Amino acid sequence: MPLNTSYLIFPGIHKRELTEDLIKIFKTESLLVYEEQPAFCTLNQLIFVKEHQASLSNNLLIIAFSAGVVGAIGTAKVLQEWGYTIKGLIAIDGWGVPLIGNFPIYRLSCDYYTHWTSHLLGGGTSSFYADPPVKHLQMWQTSEQVTGWLLGEKGKGCFVRSRVTLVEALKYLVKVSAQ
Repeated sequence: MPLNTSYLIFPGIHKRELTEDLIKIFKTESLLVYEEQPAFCTLNQLIFVKEHQASLSNNLLIIAFSAGVVGAIGTAKVLQEWGYTIKGLIAIDGWGVPLIGNFPIYRLSCDYYTHWTSHLLGGGTSSFYADPPVKHLQMWQTSEQVTGWLLGEKGKGCFVRSRVTLVEALKYLVKVSAQ
């Protein structure tokens, strides 16, 4: 886990219990979960962060799911302008959301089709897709049961694949973000 890094969690539109199950894998005190609606609103996310800024370190790792990804990319860019260091944005199943920024971005998808069609809109050099495919909500609800492929770019256009669970992929991406 990155030292002196605060985690911002931007869930989608679903029951709170699903988020509680997922965040158990992150063993940190510095974790802030946005639970307001609409989940996709950058302005609301920024207001939330501003209200809690006293509890945040300067280094931020953002983990977003579904509709939360829509707002999270804009939030990350603004927070960077405010002087925060964005250690990474982990976008879980943000299908069709353009993910472009000057900080590490990782795209995790529920299947191969979603992964590659979204990856055309940005998503960094490391990513994950579920294989066998899973339903969208399973990426957040039962992440420990989701298996698939973690991809990392070895060279220009050359990728290395590793068979992992979604939780293993998340832990790896958190570790990579610390570097």
